[in-house]
Amino acid sequence: MKVCIAEALKSTHEDRQLTVNLETVKWELADAEKELKWLKSTVSSSEKESEQIQRKIDEIQMEFNIERNERKKLDEELMELNKKIAEMSSESGEAAIQRL
Repeated sequence: MKVCIAEALKSTHEDRQLTVNLETVKWELADAEKELKWLKSTVSSSEKESEQIQRKIDEIQMEFNIERNERKKLDEELMELNKKIAEMSSESGEAAIQRL
């Protein structure tokens, strides 16, 4: 009889330990699920921010390309104007020499 009582007490003690352990695991799981939810939210926000940054980069790159092309055209126009000025200066010099 004492053996049965000892076994019953031992089983009861083990059952309490398992119950406590189960509750602890449930709390840990709930905490882990909350953290996972927060991490997913953070990743989602980061991805959205990254997409916005990439769109802004693309927009700035397009503006840069437009401005580079405009500058190229202006440089070409400047070279043409400089050529014309050089020609006009040369013609003026020749005209002055002829007058002399």
